[in-house]
Amino acid sequence: MEFIFLYSSTIITTFLSIYLYFILPVVGRFDKIVFVFLIVTVLHYSNAFIFIELLEGYQYVEKASPFELLYGPLFFLSYLTTKEKRLNTEVFFYHGLPFIIFLTIYFVFLASPTFRVEYSVLYYRLLHLSMVCSMAYYGFNVLYKGVAMRFFPNSISRYTLVLFFIFVSLLVSVVTLGLLAQDNIGSDVFYLLKFLLLFITVLLSYMYFLGRVRLLNKGGVLESNEVTIENKIANKKAVLIKKKIASKHLRQIENYMKGHPYLRADFKQEQMAMELGLPKYVLSKYFIEVHSGGFLKVINGLRIDYACKMLEDEELLYTMDELAVLCGFSSRASFYRNFSNQENCTPMEYRERLMTLVN
Repeated sequence: MEFIFLYSSTIITTFLSIYLYFILPVVGRFDKIVFVFLIVTVLHYSNAFIFIELLEGYQYVEKASPFELLYGPLFFLSYLTTKEKRLNTEVFFYHGLPFIIFLTIYFVFLASPTFRVEYSVLYYRLLHLSMVCSMAYYGFNVLYKGVAMRFFPNSISRYTLVLFFIFVSLLVSVVTLGLLAQDNIGSDVFYLLKFLLLFITVLLSYMYFLGRVRLLNKGGVLESNEVTIENKIANKKAVLIKKKIASKHLRQIENYMKGHPYLRADFKQEQMAMELGLPKYVLSKYFIEVHSGGFLKVINGLRIDYACKMLEDEELLYTMDELAVLCGFSSRASFYRNFSNQENCTPMEYRERLMTLVN
């Protein structure tokens, strides 16, 4: 039962992450890929716990499983969603091909005792080497392109992400040394590093969903404000219906906007239309009638409104750079420019003024 604490911690964190996923009112493509990763993690850890910790003599069932070959591709596919790349069947097949190949061999490995006796060492070496190469390739590829930091903008997540790549490096070292020494790489050290790496990745997923939910809770403060998105929609609903915007479309847009999708830096009207399945002209009419402005002006205004609510919190945990990212701006300069245009002061001046009034 060497890894029982690690198993328990990972499974609990995974189910908490899944719970947070299901309470999100709006789910994007990135969220869905993270959810798939969490499901794979549950299957992987259940398999490991049953065949390593509970059943005697069946450790090979887990040690030979190719689950690890899914984590790198899922990480890379999540990156592609942030670049608005189309994820068709060909993309999934190409990145999932190593897993498909080893899954086929895995079934042969389980079904044939002769195969296990003669080729188990070779199979373990090829599988673990392929797993580490996959994680290293996809992980460092995304890190090199500078996108990973955007997924998890706060400081704690950045430190956790650094630990993630440290463990990838350690896994590469362990596998390489095992191959050079002609030793069995299925050691306790190897599996400890592997499961620690998986726990850190699950922790990142939890922090991502927790950040989304926290932003939604922060946004709930808007409901007590005199001018809210919901109030604007209510005041303009009759006008919208007269303008022949179907009420079902209005409800659809209303529910979508409650999820604060505009807090994503890459949020665009085309993306909104695609996710809602509505024509762009319907959305254009919505922004003009409800918010009296064009898409970009309205979205930046909503971002600044959200930033103001964050700045009103006495326990602000973010720097201005982090706050800019959390509110959907691609840079500190863009955040400051839009904030000054709307509030006639800088974010820090706004906060200092509020804190002075409170004190």
